[in-house]
Amino acid sequence: MPWKILSLTLIISWSLLCRKMWIRSHRSLQRWANENGYTLVSKKVSWTKIPFRKGPYRWASDLQIVFRVVVIDEQKMERSGWVRCGSWLKGAAFSDDVVGVLDKVDAV
Repeated sequence: MPWKILSLTLIISWSLLCRKMWIRSHRSLQRWANENGYTLVSKKVSWTKIPFRKGPYRWASDLQIVFRVVVIDEQKMERSGWVRCGSWLKGAAFSDDVVGVLDKVDAV
């Protein structure tokens, strides 16, 4: 009986932590876009464990969330890039750290 209660407590705690991480990372991403003068067009979470599919954030921890984003900048140009939410130790649930890198724009 105590194992069932402990298991249920752990499952509920993990679920709440994941929910907090998810909500906070999306809010942090929107804040990053607003602070940099971007309009967020689309966002996609990079769920993979393969380092090269996280853009410049190959070594992001499992607690950080990495997004592939498309934004419109102040010159009305559509740009894409990568945004990492959360610090390496605290993750997205307990940190406000947000770092974004947009892809280079080719000169025409």
